[in-house]
Amino acid sequence: MSATSLLALGMLGGCVSMGPEIPERPSVLLITLDTTRADHLATYGYPRKTTPTLDAHAARSIVFDRFLVPMATTLPTHTSLLTGVHPLEHGVVANVKHGGQSFAASEELVPFTALAKAAGYSTAAFVSATPLKAGTGIEEAFDTFDEGKGPSRVASRTTDVARAWLKRKRRARKPFFAWVHYFDPHAPLEPPPPYDTWFERRDGIERWLADRQIERSERRSGLALEPLETANLYDGELRYVDDQIARLLDTGREAGWAEHTVVIVVGDHGEGLGQHGQSGHGVTWGEQLHAPFWISSPWHAPRRIDTPTTAQDVFPTLLGLVDIPGEERFLEQSSGVDVLAEPSGRPILHLASSHQATLGAEAESALTVGQWRYHRSHDGAEMLFTLATDPHEQKNVVEAFPLQARVLRDLEKGIAAERAARGSVLGTVREVSLDPERIEQLEALGYVQ
Repeated sequence: MSATSLLALGMLGGCVSMGPEIPERPSVLLITLDTTRADHLATYGYPRKTTPTLDAHAARSIVFDRFLVPMATTLPTHTSLLTGVHPLEHGVVANVKHGGQSFAASEELVPFTALAKAAGYSTAAFVSATPLKAGTGIEEAFDTFDEGKGPSRVASRTTDVARAWLKRKRRARKPFFAWVHYFDPHAPLEPPPPYDTWFERRDGIERWLADRQIERSERRSGLALEPLETANLYDGELRYVDDQIARLLDTGREAGWAEHTVVIVVGDHGEGLGQHGQSGHGVTWGEQLHAPFWISSPWHAPRRIDTPTTAQDVFPTLLGLVDIPGEERFLEQSSGVDVLAEPSGRPILHLASSHQATLGAEAESALTVGQWRYHRSHDGAEMLFTLATDPHEQKNVVEAFPLQARVLRDLEKGIAAERAARGSVLGTVREVSLDPERIEQLEALGYVQ
């Protein structure tokens, strides 16, 4: 069969080999991009070249065009990613509770890290911000867990420590699972030189901003920024992170492990940047839910997938591409699916962070079903949007489609009840008391008032 025929088959089907036989235990590199809107990457149609390294990597990958996170909040989405279950199932519904307590998922849940370690992998994590530090349960089963000091650390420092660990894998026969987390696009937007002025020129992006009705954005300091200035700084942060990811990926070529390693790139959530009057994240607007996601494998053809995908699908989808001994227990636990094998476009339930709600009030929720998105606020108010014609959710059509709204309301309540019931079976979320230093770090990031 010709190479062209093989590529065409890969576009239509599942696991098409592109070279040597897939090893029983391929190494896995997970790169998570905090606070990264998919629509600020050229891979997803952005007019600026904010991430040339990532875009080139995506071109060699299986790209998921509609990756929609369950929550636009760091710890809940990362917990869903690593455990394969929805926030209502693992119970972690905020970075920090009102009153200064944190969450940790039930010890009965088996994260992908534990699966990898039991299968003989070396495991390491390099996280860049307080919401993901040890004590949240996210550190479970990592042989090395490097979190740095202070509220956050910049991408170059995280890359330095990750590279030092990954370089030691040059001749190691033992596979690894390594997770590298970048936090820089999070507020406050302070890219280092020369990235702070990288996008100061006017390049036609004003129309892009106007289409999304992006308004003045409040920085953590309280200083209001114009839409173009906000975009310039945010894009500068992305460009800085992209250069650091180039250094990280170069390690694989230098140390010789790139040819037997699957690389997953995934965002934990987007950012408001003034859209819908939101400068940050934590609620259920599309720009906060839509994040980048792709899987690069030396053994599978690149293609694009339009099926709606969410955080708990990431590792079930990976395990549909490569086999890891003992994966059955993780897949049995997971409520996610292998999207490449089950492209059904099932509904995706989204939650606002419980920290966004008034103390004691129910948080907002949303449901994406095909080209519909239904929103329900804590006081019962409803919104409905047709994403095919209104991708930026600007025209509420709930009064024009009352029957559809009722169907989606009932579906949303049913899915939420099902997730909560399953969570009670999977185990009880733990509440963790935070020390004063950790509370100060979370306060510096805007999570504690």
